Amino acid sequence: MSGLLVADVSKPEDIGSAVSKGKIGEDTLDVTFANDLVYLADGQLGIKIVNFPQPLAPNLVGQLALPGSARGIAVVGSNLFAATGDGGFWIVNIANPVSPAILGGYKAPGGEARQVSILLTNSAADTNPAIDRYAADWGEPPTRLYALLAYGLGGVHILDVTNPVNPQVVGVFQSGGAGEDVWVQRNRAYLANSNG
Repeated sequence: MSGLLVADVSKPEDIGSAVSKGKIGEDTLDVTFANDLVYLADGQLGIKIVNFPQPLAPNLVGQLALPGSARGIAVVGSNLFAATGDGGFWIVNIANPVSPAILGGYKAPGGEARQVSILLTNSAADTNPAIDRYAADWGEPPTRLYALLAYGLGGVHILDVTNPVNPQVVGVFQSGGAGEDVWVQRNRAYLANSNG
């Protein structure tokens, strides 16, 4: 079965006895939770936004097709960040989950956006930034937002996404392989790197 599955894990030894019945998504590659909603990277179908009027009954609220194939997502506040393979990287306004809208994007030659993590800093000189791929519901608005993209053979691309309409490249690291996934914690980025 493909798509989004939801299981009740209140009794871990009995997982599978209570699994969602509704089918949402076809080729779901990533999922995150923020703003009391679930967001899916659903391959060629783009992104999907889901709520749960009942615990195991998912309900499709909104969706948006994106160039490429949605494979990795992160949410910060009212913005969703999507890595879409050879389609690049897209920033989507999700303030109205029924009608998500593209704000800005980025595509570089020589790779494909495979995963995204978000770096939040509260000052230009912040030496201990709050960093989390699943960084939603932050109290203070950050001073700067950066997207770290695992960009396949293009390594890791770092973009300033503080202005989501106009993301700016601030750094590129060639990893000597293919960047598959990136995770950030404190002031470190961890890259899953393959042979290509």
